[in-house]
Amino acid sequence: MNPKGTPTNLTNRSGRPKGALNKCTRAKEEYFKAFFQMGGIRELKKLLKESKHSKAKFLLDTLPSLMPKKTNMDGNLSGTLTIKIKGKDDSEPSGSSSTR
Repeated sequence: MNPKGTPTNLTNRSGRPKGALNKCTRAKEEYFKAFFQMGGIRELKKLLKESKHSKAKFLLDTLPSLMPKKTNMDGNLSGTLTIKIKGKDDSEPSGSSSTR
């Protein structure tokens, strides 16, 4: 440390290299890679239509885990929130929309 309290050596000797992905980011990338190798959105839609159990599991467990943990909003909100999941096979771009 120098007299001002800042480290004199700014290289990271014990951590991961600059620009390297952390474990969570690597795991997320591997998950999406596997998802698209298995058919992506098309296969997910097919699975959700065929199995009520899979649909319930996706809607109650998987989908909420993909949503942001915190959201900052101001004002009063009322109405219905509609989320549309679109893929490469669909004509409309992906995104979400809010009514009212």
